[in-house]
Amino acid sequence: MKSLKAQMIAIIILISVLPMLLFTGISTYNNYNKSFENYKKHLRSVTDTNAKLLETYFKPIINLTDMLSNDANVRGSYSNKYDERNWMLKMFDNIVNNYHYASVYIGLKDKTMLMKPDAELPDDYDPTSRPWYKAAMKTPGKVAISDPYADASSGDILITVSKTVTDPQTNEIIGVIAIDLSIKELVDTFFGNDKVFKEEYSYLVNSEGIILMHSDPKKWGVNVKDMEFFKKATDKKGVVEYTYNGKTIFAFYSKIADTDWMIYTAIPKKAITDAVWKETSVLIVVFLVIMIGA
Repeated sequence: MKSLKAQMIAIIILISVLPMLLFTGISTYNNYNKSFENYKKHLRSVTDTNAKLLETYFKPIINLTDMLSNDANVRGSYSNKYDERNWMLKMFDNIVNNYHYASVYIGLKDKTMLMKPDAELPDDYDPTSRPWYKAAMKTPGKVAISDPYADASSGDILITVSKTVTDPQTNEIIGVIAIDLSIKELVDTFFGNDKVFKEEYSYLVNSEGIILMHSDPKKWGVNVKDMEFFKKATDKKGVVEYTYNGKTIFAFYSKIADTDWMIYTAIPKKAITDAVWKETSVLIVVFLVIMIGA
């Protein structure tokens, strides 16, 4: 009799507990997936926002470089027939003071360097041999953006927006106009510390696979064209999953309008799953407390 009674109690308990366990299991599964997707949406949003901010930042610089290449004083700076250099340098000075670019300058084909702010350059400095000059000469008449390089004067790592300048009479190239941008300042501005995950990091890559900007300064200028994440990013935006140093990484990417650059926000998958499980475990406890209390 006691055995039958015990069995009945066990069945009643099982009937009472099973729905609670089933409900908790389903809720846990749904909340896990929902939280996981919410984190992915956040990272997607961060990437798209950074892409828009970089587009908004670089577009005026590209337009300014294009405008300067066609300025009468800039185009006349090689012959300097009407003291064009003096007027041009005053314009450079105004640009630097108003827009806070690292420097604005022109390197002429005879190796003359005219720039603002003034800087002490090495005695053997040759602007025609510099990365920014060569980048512009590869695509005459088009605005070019250099790979990261060390500034000859300060040693700071820069990227430079540049364009060839032609003589107004002969239409021959007389030099290259350029605007310097500090990568450190760009990283501080666009890849700051406003993060949900401490493990997330951002980086900007050009069409050749060269990292222009990265949260880690050691990665500036590194070529990643053979890496999995770069090869997989074939659309204008998306997310790629790949393995790096034994870890599964999510890399959300978005192409920056009017450029061949791609901005990425990367994070180890484990960082997301750990955060989701932490949230989910709290919900499980809450569900159980409510169910038991009921």
